[in-house]
Formats: sequence, C-alpha cells, structure tokens
Amino acid sequence: MDELSLGSDYRFFLAGDYFITALLNARVVYYNKQIYADHFDNADGLYQEVIDGKWTIDRMAELIKTVYVDVNNDSKPDVDDKLGFVCYATQASVDGFVYGSDIAFTQRDSDGFIELSMISDDAIKLAEKLNDLFHLPGTFTGADGKQASIFASGNTLFLGNGVFSTANGLRSMEADFGFLPHPKYDEEQENYHSLVHDTALLGCIPGSSANLDIAGAVIEALNAESYRSVTPAWYETALKVKYARDDLSGQMIDIIHDSLTTNFIYAYNYALDSIGLIYRDLVSRNSTDYASAVEKKLKSAENKLAALVDVFHGANQ
Repeated sequence: MDELSLGSDYRFFLAGDYFITALLNARVVYYNKQIYADHFDNADGLYQEVIDGKWTIDRMAELIKTVYVDVNNDSKPDVDDKLGFVCYATQASVDGFVYGSDIAFTQRDSDGFIELSMISDDAIKLAEKLNDLFHLPGTFTGADGKQASIFASGNTLFLGNGVFSTANGLRSMEADFGFLPHPKYDEEQENYHSLVHDTALLGCIPGSSANLDIAGAVIEALNAESYRSVTPAWYETALKVKYARDDLSGQMIDIIHDSLTTNFIYAYNYALDSIGLIYRDLVSRNSTDYASAVEKKLKSAENKLAALVDVFHGANQ
C-alpha cells in the first residue's frame, strides 16, 4: 500500500487477507525437479542456491542452456524438444524479472510524491540480461497460453509467468515440481522480490462514501476473519500441503510470500504512457536499446504523472 500511495498521508488502495488474490497472484518460477536431478544429482539443489543468495538471472540462463536438447533437429525450440524455459510470449512473463530486481525506477520527494528515475547502468544492463534469457535456444516463448500444460508434460526445466495459484493446475503432474522466487539481478542484490501479478484485486473506498468509519470497520473485520480462516486454509493447507510435494518447497513458498512487492510505475502503468512495461516491448523486439525507449516515453509519462498528482491535490483541498 505504501508503494501505491501518491503522497505520504493518503492510501487509496487496500491490500490484506480479505483481498487474497494478491497472494494467489504472487509471481513464482516453477521448476521440474526430475530434470534438475538428472543433470545435477540433487533435486533440491536449486533450493540451496536460493537460500545462499546465488539464484540470479545469469544462473537461470546458464541452466536453460545446460538442459536444452533440440530433439527434432529443426534448430529452433518447440514442444518436441527438451526445453530449458517455457513461458507465455515475451510479454507479461518479463515483469517478474524486472521488478524482482533491486533497480530503483522511481524515488520519492520529501512529501512522498513519486519522481521517475528510469535511467541507470543497471537498468540498461537488465535489458541485456533479459534479452539473453528470453532468446536463448532453450527458451520457448510461443506457448500461446498453454505454457503450464507444456511444463506439466515433463519436458521443461522452468515455467515462466506462473503464480501461486498455478500450482493447482500442476497437481496431476507426474514429475515433482518445485517453487522458486524470481531470480535476483545479481548476487550483490540482498533480497528476493516477488511481484504481484497485475490481475490481483485490491480494495478501495469511494470518496463519496457517507459512512467511512463503518466501511473501515467492516473491512477490518473481514480482514481479521480472513486472516483466521481463509488464508490458513489456502496458504498453509492447500498450497503448502496439497500442492507442494516436500517440506523444502514450503520454505520457498514462505520466501516468496515474505518478499511480495509491486512498483508504482507497474501499478499505474496505463496512466503513465505504459512506461512501467517498457521491458516487455524491448524483449519482444529483441532490443537492448533501453535508454532510447525510455527517452521516447519519459516526457509524456512525467506530464501524466504531474496530472495525476494535480488530481490528488484537487481532491484533498
């Protein structure tokens, strides 16, 4: 809620146990434990890399290249091959990697208002890393919404664009699968960050509400009861017991849960000339020209951000 705020003193969106889709839509990288064990002996080895802070974009790219086999010898990755990574196109799948990094695309002024700070060496380098990852020979991006079923068939190491609720559809998968947070930008990054997918539902109270105190009390009561009954039933019983297949997966689930995040320019993207999804376009075009792409949108995005702030000030005079 802090990240979504326009200023220091107001919160326009509510997140909590009552709005459980924020948890269901936490981004997850799934991996086939059998394929990993075939190449590296220990099926849980990736879990240790996560704990040791060594799970990075570069490491994921390395593993994709290691396991890929062009089974049908047609010189392109497809569903007949042994794949390293399958994902939905090169669009929404990119977001979890972008905001899983520690790169600061914004900053706040003394009053808590957002300022765009899109250009940095790391932001430029990230475009290079993601283009490499999504255009590796072992990455298949033509799944057309069928990426989960392709992964479930057992011939792919990693599944992209997955969220916690994806695990429900993988319960019948023959091979064991594991949960991973999205990888770090590099090993210097201190913590993992798990983006909440932009389809998650949030709450808000209309400014025209005549009973703000009552509305607040009802939402607080709903959150409290959801915390006691709904969240434990789904998170502790369904996700960790029915979907996860070992205790270490539960530890990974907690790491993802405890690192939930979003970003102002991601949430307000469509009000800011789509500057929050700029990496989607770059990776789709296999372009690393991040600085030029930002330059084309920055002035418009700044003007629209200023207009958004003006609306805020007008509503709170």
